[in-house]
Amino acid sequence: MPRCPARHRARGVPTTHLRITFFMQWLLYISGLIRYGRYAMPFDADSRFAPIAGRDISLTAAKIFTDPAKHAGQTYVLTGPAEYSHEELAAEVSRVLGKDLEFEHVTVSTFLHLIGIGDDLPKLKHFEAVTIDQQEGRLAGISDDAPTIIGERLATVEEFINEHRALFELEYKAA
Repeated sequence: MPRCPARHRARGVPTTHLRITFFMQWLLYISGLIRYGRYAMPFDADSRFAPIAGRDISLTAAKIFTDPAKHAGQTYVLTGPAEYSHEELAAEVSRVLGKDLEFEHVTVSTFLHLIGIGDDLPKLKHFEAVTIDQQEGRLAGISDDAPTIIGERLATVEEFINEHRALFELEYKAA
């Protein structure tokens, strides 16, 4: 069977493609570091992206599933409501949590060791590829696809941090 372009139906089933930027949930990877006052990332400080909450991705997909024919053959870019550099996001997380977190650039290997998965080769390859995507600006920009499809505004970084605040804060005051 010849390969069909993405805009066609796959075996009679309407297809829709979702191109998703970083999930806000990746902040949970570094929640342990943030708890102790570090914001370390393997990405360049000025690389830009607009993180989107997993729940907003889920709502978008659910809306598409309720009327697949309406969305057949479409490609949607799903981003969050605000674009940040990694340095700007560190400042936003700092503001929301009321703590001083400076962006710290580390290698991918160091990053994986810091978050406790230093021996995970697939993650190493993934983060190396995303680092290149970031350097080339492939995750930059904001799209209105998700809020248009779901008919409501998307979660902000501040709302996400507040929903998961316990994961970013110590249960006691650090000395």
